Amino acid sequence: MLKDYISIVLPTKNEKRNLEILLPHLVEYSNELIVIDGHSTDNTVEFAKQYTSHVYLDNKMGKGAALRMAVEKATRPVTVFIDADHSHNPADIPKLIYPIFNGDCDHVSGSRMLGGSDELHGDLNKFMRMVGSDIILLGINYRFGLALTDCQNGFRAIRTDVFKMLGLEENITSIEQEMVIKTLLHQFKMGEVAAHEYMRTFGESKILVRKVAVRYIYSWLKNLLQPRYASTEKHRKLNEEWQELQKKIYEENKEEMEEIFRKYRTSFDKRPFFELDSMASDQNKPSQ
Repeated sequence: MLKDYISIVLPTKNEKRNLEILLPHLVEYSNELIVIDGHSTDNTVEFAKQYTSHVYLDNKMGKGAALRMAVEKATRPVTVFIDADHSHNPADIPKLIYPIFNGDCDHVSGSRMLGGSDELHGDLNKFMRMVGSDIILLGINYRFGLALTDCQNGFRAIRTDVFKMLGLEENITSIEQEMVIKTLLHQFKMGEVAAHEYMRTFGESKILVRKVAVRYIYSWLKNLLQPRYASTEKHRKLNEEWQELQKKIYEENKEEMEEIFRKYRTSFDKRPFFELDSMASDQNKPSQ
């Protein structure tokens, strides 16, 4: 089963009421659910332990630092990140992971621009978030010659070995744009699929644009202006090992993979996966 090859990372802080809805569904998609908690005071930790033994406290440095801590504990070849506010539908996880297990991508982001969002509009803070995200995205697309539609979504999947190789440094939510930029700088394959963002069921967003804007701009410019990393022996070996594992996983789970493709085929056809010219290759697609 594909769930045997997926780690799900869930950063939390005072989200118990949302987790009561979310966790029963997440365990359907992975046997390794890693909850990294920001020292909640609402029994989030105690509740999460009913569903997984992998519950840890973060270092109080922010979401980015928490994600890095969680991935260090991940043992599965693909890691899915999902926010704890119940704004993402766990049923979209197969759509995120399919392009990775099929060899089309190394990193796949859920796109709110393609799937729609209930959270992007309605007040000044949301408006500023939207404008800022578009400016950041514009820079990424021009830098790499792509047409990505979303780079800030917390709902994404990535090869675990790729995540660990990127050398991510951001401690706050800016890690999401850093993850996209460094995926492309390291010449790994980036893609996106439609994923609707729902209004959080309980609580309010803790992100205030005025508090994080400077860090976002600094991180964006610092990483965007770096040259692409040259392909190294480590890159080659990493990709060769992944290709062998990917083929094995595909053959073992062929029926499940084909069922995912049949279910989401229209979505895949509408949104091609992005590759830089230097990365274009069919050699890592499994024989079918």
